Amino acid sequence: MPSHAWNEENMADALFDIIDNHLSLRKSAKKHGIAPQTLSDRLHAGSSVQEAKKPQQRLSTTEEKKILR
Repeated sequence: MPSHAWNEENMADALFDIIDNHLSLRKSAKKHGIAPQTLSDRLHAGSSVQEAKKPQQRLSTTEEKKILR
């Protein structure tokens, strides 16, 4: 279970506020319930941890879902 309270939709909204609405990183982080450092990391990295680790995965998402059934 993730140790954070935000989801990808919150992250996308927070990034949108920073990029398009010119809200400060700290204000956007507070508004969307995301740690400022996490938001900063995502803003500068451009991808989520899951997306960054995809090339290292041995099973595809489809294969994982089949196993979980």
